Amino acid sequence: DYISSLHNLAILYKKLANFEKAELLFIESKTLREQALGKEHVDYSSSLNSLANLYMKLGDFEKAEQLYLESKTIREIVLGKEHPEYASSLNNLAILYEESSNYKEAERFYLESKVIREKILGKEHLDYISILKNLASFYEVQKRFIESNQLLMEFYTLEQVMLAKGTTFLSERELNNYISIFKQN
Repeated sequence: DYISSLHNLAILYKKLANFEKAELLFIESKTLREQALGKEHVDYSSSLNSLANLYMKLGDFEKAEQLYLESKTIREIVLGKEHPEYASSLNNLAILYEESSNYKEAERFYLESKVIREKILGKEHLDYISILKNLASFYEVQKRFIESNQLLMEFYTLEQVMLAKGTTFLSERELNNYISIFKQN
């Protein structure tokens, strides 16, 4: 519980743009999880991933890549290649490689993540819908408009389906919160 509290506090500091405190707490959380749980534990992998997210935000792609790759390896070993957290690792690496202009690797990881999310979560899951948007944006930046357009069409169709379903059982406040998820994508 203490380690989780440290981790959550680090996330808060990151959101508040206090990156120095966030880094220190992420590192402490990672170290304590390694000592308590070992390096082949999913929670340790989450610490690596969160620290990598911070480094990516700070533009330290080399540190981020190392941590993302280690996290991906742990998730692959512990959870397997057909797990949503493994697919998230692939998505994070894709974003990193896109940011660092390694488009070949970015596309490979985006596509692999998309296949896993579709198979495991289904097309109406927010993570699948999110990967469609990421991949469409990736293609658009490269001026691959036909591929981007196909993905955006699927994205908007699924978004409408999800919103229509949401209107049948969500309160007005819940629906507004749900709609905000799509606005963030």
